[in-house]
Amino acid sequence: MKGKASKSTVSVEWFFDRERVMTEVDKGTLGALKSSGSYVRKSAQNSIKKGRPTAARRIRGEGGRFMKNQSAATGTTPSAPGTPPNTKRGFQKKNTFYAYDPVNRSVVIGPLWFPVINNLIEFGGSAQYEMWANPKGRTCVTLGKTPQRGGPWKHIGSRMQHYPARPYMFPALERSQQKIASFFGKII
Repeated sequence: MKGKASKSTVSVEWFFDRERVMTEVDKGTLGALKSSGSYVRKSAQNSIKKGRPTAARRIRGEGGRFMKNQSAATGTTPSAPGTPPNTKRGFQKKNTFYAYDPVNRSVVIGPLWFPVINNLIEFGGSAQYEMWANPKGRTCVTLGKTPQRGGPWKHIGSRMQHYPARPYMFPALERSQQKIASFFGKII
């Protein structure tokens, strides 16, 4: 047959199973994300130190003897602004978690409870506290809203509190970059 080009077909056979490879990569990515979340969380927790007790003032008691002022000895010295926060009872450390977000295929790391306070600790800012009392003599402090239980509550005052920034989550992420890269380097 002169003048007619012959049609030829080319078939390509892959040497691997695409679906299986993608499944393994997804498993590896999930493991790397979980390891990264755990590592950054631990790094953030380790940056929070226990604060030194404030110096107890000595006061004269009965008979002219010096006694420690217990109320002054209960606090801890705050950390310098710009450094990770100090903790008194370790709540800030215990409150830091990580979780896998399947919708965005990412890991969320940070404090779980009291998001407004934790945001103020990390980035700094001011908050208005409202003070309340009920007829039973109980008092309560809230961030701008009426207490939900134990009422009826009477508003007895408010106070503005300023928080200097004491970041600990973002510096923990920055310190962990190299280790995170090693987690993802082991996927395949």
